[in-house]
Amino acid sequence: MAATHAIGVYGNAVGVTTPLEMKMAQLGLIVKTAANTIRAGLFWDGNPTIVSGKANMSLDIRAFTAALSRGATAGAVLLANDAVLNLTKDTTGANLVAPGSNSVYWNVFVWQREFSIDGTDSNPVIGVLVGTPAASPAVPALTAFPGAVSLATVLVPSGTTATNSGTTITQTAPFTACAGGTVPFRNTTERDAGTYQEGQLGWLIDSDTLQSYNGTTWTSVNARAELKYTGAGQSIPNGTNTVVTYDGTDYYNNLPAFTYNRAAGTLTCTRAGTYEFDGLLIFASSATGIRQISLSKALAATPTTFVIQSLVTLTAASGAFQIGGVWKLTLAVGDVIEMLAAQSSGGALNVTGVNLGITQMV
Repeated sequence: MAATHAIGVYGNAVGVTTPLEMKMAQLGLIVKTAANTIRAGLFWDGNPTIVSGKANMSLDIRAFTAALSRGATAGAVLLANDAVLNLTKDTTGANLVAPGSNSVYWNVFVWQREFSIDGTDSNPVIGVLVGTPAASPAVPALTAFPGAVSLATVLVPSGTTATNSGTTITQTAPFTACAGGTVPFRNTTERDAGTYQEGQLGWLIDSDTLQSYNGTTWTSVNARAELKYTGAGQSIPNGTNTVVTYDGTDYYNNLPAFTYNRAAGTLTCTRAGTYEFDGLLIFASSATGIRQISLSKALAATPTTFVIQSLVTLTAASGAFQIGGVWKLTLAVGDVIEMLAAQSSGGALNVTGVNLGITQMV
């Protein structure tokens, strides 16, 4: 097919827009994974839960809008479920029931049937495909429903009498967006299962992190926090690494990836990832000697695993002195970070300014 008729064009038999041409035109509205290939899924509306269990053997499917596609040459289909739908039967018309033994997976999906391709009618389908009971059951594939999107899987053990108790409902509906928009991902596993065009933006729902794709990797966008100390001064003894602390301007542009103890100067990672730390110390005294800034990391309250440092030696007094360092670290949940200061002036010196910036990279 070459150039298609525009959406809404009408006239003589040659100039009427066909259903396929309309679907092809709609491809341009949705985020792409390749040429004319959209990321099929639901449009984000603030609620990641699509399928819910009930106090019986039925399922509730909440309202949503979606974009579906059978491929690059089939165009895109935009559809909506405009109210809560209660499902009591599977795709064969049988009542939804637990298996007599073992467990079984249900695959809940949305699909646009087309009479010209599939026969029967062109009604949208929100259905439940029941798999085969087994000790370790498999999720049934949606190959009989081309272009369908899975909304959730439900693991149903034998003896189950209600879908809101004893079952395991896993929300599987992928989210999509208009072309140029930000795609919500439930987590990095869901994100990494797809393919994307360079420049795509993504939002990780579980960690509330905005990221961009550079054609190879995802990096976080503007996920930065800063800790500061601007008080009267913290005494740094001669020849001893001293953990620096922070005052009331602690966290701004909040990065919810650490908990911290202001007085102790410790930060505990609560979200695994790669982070860039940029530290700055301002020494009030200009005395001759060594000035050192370092970062330590460990899985303990007092980090001791390793120290990365920046070291400068003053050969003469020259006023207040600043020293900084930049470190890139991959952290696990529970890793503890401290920034430390040291000096060798012969006597204690005050640090009057402390700044530790934290940028989430991945």
